[in-house]
Amino acid sequence: MNLLDLVQETGLSPKRKSSTHGGEYCCACPFCQNGTDRFLIWPNRPNKDGSCQGGRYSCRVCGKYGDAITFLRDYRGLSYKEACEVLRIEPKQRDSYSARKKERPATSLPIAEDPPVLWQEKAAVFVDWCHENLLKNKQALELVTHRGFDLNTIKKFKLGFNPGDHGQDFYRSREDWGLMSELRDDGKPRRLWLPVGIVVPTFSRDGRVIKVKVRRSAWKEGDELPKYVELSGSKRSPSIYGDSQLLSGIVLESELDSILIQQFAADLVFCIALGGSTQPIDRETDQLIKTTPTIIFVPDFDDSGVKAWVKWKRLYPHVKRLLSPLEKSAGDAFLVGVDLRDWILDALQKNKER
Repeated sequence: MNLLDLVQETGLSPKRKSSTHGGEYCCACPFCQNGTDRFLIWPNRPNKDGSCQGGRYSCRVCGKYGDAITFLRDYRGLSYKEACEVLRIEPKQRDSYSARKKERPATSLPIAEDPPVLWQEKAAVFVDWCHENLLKNKQALELVTHRGFDLNTIKKFKLGFNPGDHGQDFYRSREDWGLMSELRDDGKPRRLWLPVGIVVPTFSRDGRVIKVKVRRSAWKEGDELPKYVELSGSKRSPSIYGDSQLLSGIVLESELDSILIQQFAADLVFCIALGGSTQPIDRETDQLIKTTPTIIFVPDFDDSGVKAWVKWKRLYPHVKRLLSPLEKSAGDAFLVGVDLRDWILDALQKNKER
């Protein structure tokens, strides 16, 4: 394991930039969350003393830098010995490595900032417009109700449909939404992508739109573009659905699966939607997971889900795993007749008996 693997575990996807130091990669910074190419990674670059501790990294915005051990200590709050165990390298003697350094704080997970106020305002208008479009678009409404959502749930969570401009995706100026300007690889301004499809918003506790995701209507197997598009500027944290004061919570990958479970079991559990098996955890969500007595993790039944469970078991030992019955995910299981409420009740009962 090296720095490239560790950064990918945070949910970022570094891109190869050059062959410098055996390969240079770039992405947004896991610490300050800035830019798309400000965080540089050299997974094969040794330290000045010639030792290779999983490569090196440097952020051109916040100034964070170091090797893989530094990353694990600063980002995950691990001790030196624990970081070495993750990297599978032999710890050095204290007098030869860092006897003079103080132990780092217990954790340094990122604080997920809310989107700019202008972004929230634009997103709220977009979500309202898409919600009205869903309610009057028979074909789109049938697609959503086919997935099991009733009209009350659709209205409560403001699910929507973006029809686009005569079926074509919208593109908007980033600056008009309160975002910093960015350039594409060809030097042209990067624009905000609002694809045609089912719109799934996330709201803050006081009702502000803080994240918007779109399930693309144009997506097909083999498509190089993603099936789900998170609007640029959205809050970089999992989505919480339901009453987070409940004593039991369920962690899933999909926002739509989480909303569907809320439809049937909002009195039993709240849901944490990761938005993908490798998406990062912010400090607030980390605290919620650690302080909730019962947390059940429901990974998708695929290779990504297996890897995600290995990571979660290491980070949160008290979390229990629950595999989706019959199908890949909870939503797919519902489509083949699984009673999601009974399934959750059974899981909670078994957790009490352990």
